[in-house]
Order: sequence, then C-alpha cells, then structure tokens
Amino acid sequence: GDLVYLVGQLRGLSTGAVEFRAVPATAGMVGSTSVLYMDPSAEQIFKAIREGRAITGVGTQLISTPPSEANTAVAVLDVGGGDAAAQVRDTLSTAGFDTSAGVVVADAPKGVSGPAIVYRAGEAAYADVVSKYFPGLPLIEVKQLAAAPVAIVVPAGYHPVEPGQGGGGGAASECPDPTA
Repeated sequence: GDLVYLVGQLRGLSTGAVEFRAVPATAGMVGSTSVLYMDPSAEQIFKAIREGRAITGVGTQLISTPPSEANTAVAVLDVGGGDAAAQVRDTLSTAGFDTSAGVVVADAPKGVSGPAIVYRAGEAAYADVVSKYFPGLPLIEVKQLAAAPVAIVVPAGYHPVEPGQGGGGGAASECPDPTA
C-alpha cells in the first residue's frame, strides 16, 4: 500500500524536477560477499531527508562509477538545426542520457564551426560515451558551456543518422542502437 501511495505522489513528476543523489559508499568484501560500506558523510543526506531540508553538497559525485549513459548529462545546442536538434535529443533520451537541459537555441561555442560534441574541461570521458551514438562528430573541449557538461552542436544542414545505421556525420562505423 505504501508503494502504491508513493507512485501516486510521483505521478506527473519529470526528471528535470528531481534532484538525484548517490549515497557515498566504498566497496568491500565480507567473506565471499560483496558489500558497500556507507561513508559517514552519507548521514547528512538522511538527516536532511528526515528534517525535510534541502540536501547540500553530499552525494553529487558518483565515486568509482565510470561514465555511462545513465550518469551523463547532455544538452543539444540548436544552432539552426531545427528538427535535427529534436532528433538528436530523442536519440540521447532513448539511449538513457540525462537530457533535462533539453534543446537550447544558441550560438555555437567559440571555435566550433559545424556539428560537434563539445564538453567542459575534465568531462572528456563523458563526451566519449556520447560519441558512441554520434561517431562521425568531432570531440571538442570548450572553455564555456552553460547548459550541461557535454553538448551536441546541431547546425543547419546536419542530418543525424539513426542509431545502429552508422555514419553520424561521416564515419562509417556503427553506433549503438539504444532500443536493442
């Protein structure tokens, strides 16, 4: 009954309106069983929940978690791409990326003149995950990127290739099919 009530309370809530946290922990073994030891800082999360307060600082980093679709936030920069920008966002969303930044109508970052995957300093590993879905696009580190740590620049004339069909702007390699 409690679970049904909770689901009812969450109905209509979008992921953009939710702040996700990870309980800080370290992996260990007890005999032959893999366990997680909760970091003492995690108590701050549970205390804030009990008190109905905002959670600040703790649990925002996924320590020892490699980049994947599930923990990669990506924006789509519509630089005149129109429908193509929406297609790119749909591909990312279907693949499980965090697309809460959405499609942002903007100018291309300085030094970027065509379709590209752009990323903030230190976010190259996350950009690499995105590049599996758009293998023909160059990866470019940029100094400023406001919408998300990684973004795909979609200019006029860009035509995204359906996942699993290869291409993505020039490369002949296949990209993953997020529906497979």
